[in-house]
Amino acid sequence: MYDTYTQENQRDFAARYCDTFGWLIDEKRNNKRLVYLAETDGDHLYFYSQLGGVKQHTIAGAGVMFEFIPVDHGWFKADNGAIYLLTRVPARQWKRGISRSNTSITGITGNNVPVNFEVMSSIFNEKNPQTYTYSSARPIALSKHFAIDAKKNVFFYDSLIGTEDNGIITLKNNHVLQELQDLVRRKKLPLEIKVG
Repeated sequence: MYDTYTQENQRDFAARYCDTFGWLIDEKRNNKRLVYLAETDGDHLYFYSQLGGVKQHTIAGAGVMFEFIPVDHGWFKADNGAIYLLTRVPARQWKRGISRSNTSITGITGNNVPVNFEVMSSIFNEKNPQTYTYSSARPIALSKHFAIDAKKNVFFYDSLIGTEDNGIITLKNNHVLQELQDLVRRKKLPLEIKVG
């Protein structure tokens, strides 16, 4: 979703987007960079465009365009190989985009991860396209829905659904069997699936 900061929308913009992460779009809409929108003072919108960076600003009505990242529930890989589950916090719906108040991030080991610039830039980084493949390296995200941790536990979002051993996934039940089979077939993954 795209928006720009103006005199007319400054209150709504502040309520929706301050303390959120989004993309600062260049004038030709060819290029974008991740930013954290910090605060407004009416005339100015302040943001950071890199970890530990200098606070920058734009003036209301300057036409600077932002694209906001919706909270897309699922598994994401960071550029350091970590696998994170992003989840929207349903009680905090007024924020648009990813914010500390509406997003929860959990590592594949179950640890809570802070919603901060370091983590967001490691996930939403142009050098780290979100491609999902299979390899013997662990942990791994097979898709936004399925992941395998270092102990070879298989997850559907945050639910433990089975285990993997030497390319064979054994599910506890058949609740997501069809979805996993479709994924394996569509991506031509070297996996066999059975229900144990």
